[in-house]
Amino acid sequence: MLMARTWMQKLKLRLLRLFFDTHYLAQRVDDLPEHIHERRIYLVGASEAPWLIAFQCPCGCGNLIQLNTLKEAKPRWTYEHHRFNHISLAPSVWRKVGCKSHFWIRNGKVAWC
Repeated sequence: MLMARTWMQKLKLRLLRLFFDTHYLAQRVDDLPEHIHERRIYLVGASEAPWLIAFQCPCGCGNLIQLNTLKEAKPRWTYEHHRFNHISLAPSVWRKVGCKSHFWIRNGKVAWC
């Protein structure tokens, strides 16, 4: 018979996930660097209004994903900063070529579709 976890066990699991799950961290840059670090989302352009979001595909294929943030252009992505320099992107990223990954980035974590 399975027993329900106590609140202490649930808290311990949540803390373990917080410290050991890998998150994507945001970094503001003026120009896209030559070497793109894994688990880093680059906000390229002026600090108050970046025009590009760039990061490596989380599936492991190594391709660079570049997302437009200009208000006049379509498609366009928006981002939101959270604690610990984590970031969320909207809408989802759906690659039509290559690995064809489809995912969200929510609070620095990848949520696969």
